[in-house]
Amino acid sequence: MTQQDLKQPYDRQNWQTWLGDIFGPQTQIEAQAENVEIDRENIISAQRFASIKLSDGKNLAVLDIEMCAGIQIARNRVGLRELVVKFIDHARYHGILAFYHYGASTGSAYRLSFISSEPTIDADGNFSVQSTAPKRYTYV
Repeated sequence: MTQQDLKQPYDRQNWQTWLGDIFGPQTQIEAQAENVEIDRENIISAQRFASIKLSDGKNLAVLDIEMCAGIQIARNRVGLRELVVKFIDHARYHGILAFYHYGASTGSAYRLSFISSEPTIDADGNFSVQSTAPKRYTYV
């Protein structure tokens, strides 16, 4: 994948190929994308089209999220993150690679975000969740 490739409009097929190139056999592309329930009026559709098994045994879900035209993908890092963070359940998925984009007729901008969290218990027995920063690991 080159910088020129990243400047192309979002295309799920391209990303399926690139994910396979990057993560190799750890990438599982679904024959049929799974619809994901996200309770937001600004989303046209949300689908999990792949998963990635990391070397530490954790799994990432790869989501394709088509946004309504009124949402500003380039400026809405935190809001977009909050749409999918609850999909991390620490049993099946420990993190998410999310592609936020418009429909083909609306525009070519898209955002790729990496979101993860990990529950921890400190020496005093206090439970907490360590998460990626909402404004980091997200690229337009």
